[in-house]
Amino acid sequence: DEMDEYAISELFEDYGKLMVDALADKNILQSDKDRTISLLRMTVKSNLHQYDYIDINKLLREALAASQSNETILNMIDEMMRETTRESELEEYVRKKAELLVKMNRLQDADETIKKYLYLPGIRKDEIQRLIDAGELKAALALAEDGNKSDSGRRTVWLEIEYDIYDKMGDRQNQQNVCRELFISERGSMKNY
Repeated sequence: DEMDEYAISELFEDYGKLMVDALADKNILQSDKDRTISLLRMTVKSNLHQYDYIDINKLLREALAASQSNETILNMIDEMMRETTRESELEEYVRKKAELLVKMNRLQDADETIKKYLYLPGIRKDEIQRLIDAGELKAALALAEDGNKSDSGRRTVWLEIEYDIYDKMGDRQNQQNVCRELFISERGSMKNY
């Protein structure tokens, strides 16, 4: 029942806020905070992932931020990255690790983390967007072209990104070439014409 899922989701959100507030309390012993984090990590590994309306990973991230040092959080993120089998979770952990490294002013480590995980489509797309936003269109195009070559299952996605970059560059000739490739790969779709 959808109403039950909504009620559970709201209850979980409320519980999560209370937990994060408690973990941020300086009067709570660190050993109690550590036990709570440990229980949350076990919950992450449980079957709660099957319920889309409960974001246990978000709660864990908030709990870690409220109760642990940045180095401890980095170590836990690394461990969760090794343990996860879901691509979407790994992408989220990579993003969080890179954000934390930037926050810690470890910019080279953040860049190396992103480069190491460019094989993940979401991370590649994020990096392409970052390059586009920085005006580095040629570098963004190279990443999209590499995605096209290395990730043939998502060929259309990478071609559409290439198309958009050529548009931003004002390169109509290459944009038309990509259009043809899209037409062929999408079996005659006129979407980009």
